[in-house]
Amino acid sequence: MHNELPDAAHVIIIGGGIIGCSIAYHLTKAGVKDVVVLERKQLTSGTTWHAAGIVGQLRPTRSWTELAKYGVELYKSLEAETGQATGFKQNGSLRLAQQPGRFEELKRSCTFALSLGIEAHMRTPREISQQCPNLRTDDLVGGLWIPSDGQTNPTDTTMALAKGARLNGARFFEGTNVTGILVDKVRVTCVEVDGRSISADIVINCTGMWAHETGKWTGTTVPLQAVEHFYIVTEEIPGLPNNFPVIRDNDDAVYYKEDAGKLLIGATEREAKPWAMNGIPNDFCFDELVPDHDHFLPSIESAFKRIPSLADIGIKTFFNGPESFTPDQRMQLGPVPGYSNYYIAAGMNTVGIQAAAGIGKVMTELVTEGVPSLDVSDSDIRRNLPFFANKQYLFDRTIESVGAHADIHWPYKHLWSARGARRTPLHDRLASSFAFFGQTNGWERALWFGSSKNDLDVRYSFGPQSWFNRSMDEHLAVRNSVGFLDYSWFAKFVVIGRDAEKELNRICASDVSVPVGKVLYTVLLNRSGGIETDLTVVRTGEQSYLLLCSCANQARDYNWIKMQLSSDAEVTLLDETSSLAGFAIMGPGARDAMRHLTASDLTNESFRHGTSRLIDFGYTQARAVRISFAGELGWEIYFSVEFAAHSFDRLRELSGSEMPKLVGLHALDSLRIEKGFRHYGHDISPVDTPLEAGLDFLVSYGKPGGFVGREELIKRKDRGVERKLVQFLLPPDAPFAYHDEPIYRNGSFCGHVTSGAYGHTLGGWVCLGYVSGGPLDKSSIESGQFEIEVGMQKYAVTASLTPMYDPRSLRMRS
Repeated sequence: MHNELPDAAHVIIIGGGIIGCSIAYHLTKAGVKDVVVLERKQLTSGTTWHAAGIVGQLRPTRSWTELAKYGVELYKSLEAETGQATGFKQNGSLRLAQQPGRFEELKRSCTFALSLGIEAHMRTPREISQQCPNLRTDDLVGGLWIPSDGQTNPTDTTMALAKGARLNGARFFEGTNVTGILVDKVRVTCVEVDGRSISADIVINCTGMWAHETGKWTGTTVPLQAVEHFYIVTEEIPGLPNNFPVIRDNDDAVYYKEDAGKLLIGATEREAKPWAMNGIPNDFCFDELVPDHDHFLPSIESAFKRIPSLADIGIKTFFNGPESFTPDQRMQLGPVPGYSNYYIAAGMNTVGIQAAAGIGKVMTELVTEGVPSLDVSDSDIRRNLPFFANKQYLFDRTIESVGAHADIHWPYKHLWSARGARRTPLHDRLASSFAFFGQTNGWERALWFGSSKNDLDVRYSFGPQSWFNRSMDEHLAVRNSVGFLDYSWFAKFVVIGRDAEKELNRICASDVSVPVGKVLYTVLLNRSGGIETDLTVVRTGEQSYLLLCSCANQARDYNWIKMQLSSDAEVTLLDETSSLAGFAIMGPGARDAMRHLTASDLTNESFRHGTSRLIDFGYTQARAVRISFAGELGWEIYFSVEFAAHSFDRLRELSGSEMPKLVGLHALDSLRIEKGFRHYGHDISPVDTPLEAGLDFLVSYGKPGGFVGREELIKRKDRGVERKLVQFLLPPDAPFAYHDEPIYRNGSFCGHVTSGAYGHTLGGWVCLGYVSGGPLDKSSIESGQFEIEVGMQKYAVTASLTPMYDPRSLRMRS
């Protein structure tokens, strides 16, 4: 370690846990010079030192699984590279299933793993018993064996990463307490250390469970909360092999790991215990928390049930230490909103050791290239709204966040904790109509409607769920008559000022120099040509625009757009999400339903698709936008929230076929996927280009002044497109393909499903997915022999580059 602090550094990393050390390692390996790591106490002294050290590879997304694979490869070679022992070994992992739903999840996981080149095998209870004779298996349905998974020593691995970084020029300073960060407009300039300042070109905050507080130095929302995390270590177990696999028994929320001849048994409890709600003690260093035997007792009892021989083995250690979790169980990574040279990597949700290598790689790409090579936008710190960091919200949500990691990842499942934070002005009316609500970004949103409270009893499965027929009725109502959706949760931004057109033209791929009243669907690109977001642009005046964005991306889109605006431009970005209600009235009967609330001329000749105007609506004036995410005739109407209830009541006074059927988001999802409409976060992301996503028609390559990402997009176009997003229709007898199921073309793997839903009009499961390899023209795709594999079984599917439903979009323009 170095003794004398520098006055300046190119990169300062705050925090010397495994995340900070991995980032230092990767930065220096990439050739970045003058990297300094500042640690308040000692390396690993926060939460790294007591981590379980499990290194698994299966993660919720393709990107994170690829990064976990990379981590295994790095950990395999790290000791030889640095000369520092790591304790890494590939003893494999065994996931157990006590119920059919869990077993189905494991079959889908096995299919996913194999498609990414990870060796994986389904196991019968008998095979599990043969592999691990000390396990009770009579209550199991089966399991999943991944031989290349393993475990490592967290402290030794961190020290190896630190040594690798030092060998490449990084400097480490322990006992160095950072107390603040100084900023100048959109740049971090210095970090404050014990009464002095160290200037920096780039600062990366890796302060782990302290990040919630250290984020406040720059007014940054970093929602995470420390919880008490328990495990026990047994006495030495005679005959326990060194290669005893890591075992996950998630139906009991318990895991097992060999530990120097002993067994470490931990849990992700169903209801966790948040810790240090009023702040972490200043002197915290390698600290343990007070044991809570009663809280952990159910996990111990489950362990004794699974391994009966433990009854004859003593417990050597009862450990309780803090781990940090986030409200949505996703990490907090990336560029800090409002700053051009400040980054955060925190909120590991108990997978920090496994994820550290991949995070080091991704953060290095962000710092050096501006865009990572894989899609990690689900963990983008710019997604956070201020209320996410509210203490009571964090407390209530964290109770569930820990145990949710062990839950079956049912499709469409929503968390039950910290609910009701954001409600639209129609919430109570929809609830009285037996709406079942999910939540996104805190918004309570109707997913489907029942006819009584009995219909709201959800029964999850990987096939048709209890609401399937209800959603089908809503879907068909929009296709055949008229439906109503509450759109008040949509993110709504106003861009206004003399330079509004100029700035938006530079940010948007489409040409927004359009007449007042014109509506455009467009994409915003990063400098690599990837899609940062998609949105609807409504020109409302000569110097004003309304932007309609995804509910889930409210904060991320706002922060990204704001950072793209020129500092000297005369333009203002306003978030009007909470002040505007939104209605969507869609279907062949939309025009008739609308006429009961407005006298405006809604004929096709007067009010064309892709246009907008102000109309009288109920007792107010509203912005009517003629677009439809369902692929039907329709309008979205936006107006002041205080008029929402009255306007809704007027609609509900209609009778017969004129009264719009209440429609939930599950039906909207099935409607949009039949039409082939893309969904950000599933079908398009920062690593997907408009060329690949079939959205090249949105791009105005020749508009004056260009746009962000234009040059790279042209290069990619000249090189030729190597993958395309394709729509698929599965046969009626096929199971449902939700995401990440492998796609095969003429027997060879060619891509993964990105999203799926049942197409009630088309009569089968419909999904989208990227296809690579072979000809990608319309004729070749539609004549190809495609299969999709679900749960270890392949099914022949129909493929199309154009929407299978209304490919010419005549219904939207009717």
